Amino acid sequence: MPTLSVLGSKLALYQANKVADLLKTLGYDVKIKIIKTTGDRVLDKKLSDIGIGVFTKELDLAMLNNEIDIAVHSLKDIPTIWNENLIVGAVLERDSYYDLLIWNKNVDFDENSEVVIGTSSLRRRAFLRFIYPNAKFELLRGNVDTRLRKLKEGFYDAIVLSEAGITRLGINLDDFNYKGLNILPAPAGLLKWEGFLQALIPHPPPGCLW
Repeated sequence: MPTLSVLGSKLALYQANKVADLLKTLGYDVKIKIIKTTGDRVLDKKLSDIGIGVFTKELDLAMLNNEIDIAVHSLKDIPTIWNENLIVGAVLERDSYYDLLIWNKNVDFDENSEVVIGTSSLRRRAFLRFIYPNAKFELLRGNVDTRLRKLKEGFYDAIVLSEAGITRLGINLDDFNYKGLNILPAPAGLLKWEGFLQALIPHPPPGCLW
């Protein structure tokens, strides 16, 4: 049985199970293996300060060492320069590419507010600094549940999360105010499968690209 590997967060497992279900409709069963990455372990630094491929390197090495057959990544996490021995097997149909600005209901929030916004993304910080020039930005790392908990506990006045992740996890945001941001999205808000799928599945399912 082929092994499909993924990070250990709830969102990553949701995405891995979605891929596994699609493979099952084609008659292929897979087992899921969780691999911890540098991005999972180092939570006190910006991703840009840690290095390249912080959420992908360990999975890719496992594949190159024939320990796993398939890896599921968010395409935005894939380095521009990648290993020539690995291929993008398929890309799932894209979900919402919007970022959500989420803030506590007791916070007055407008363009002139002096608020603390939590984000680890250089892209989000650059656009939000233009929209909210008086805002202060603080590092925010961790999974979706952790980030929302820190917001609720008052570590930040607002945070930014992807709408796709919120939808996939079925999270209710009724305890917060939120709105979609009209900013340039992540360069690739997609899920991809990599590895040896071309041999495993000669014809992709609908909604996938090879």
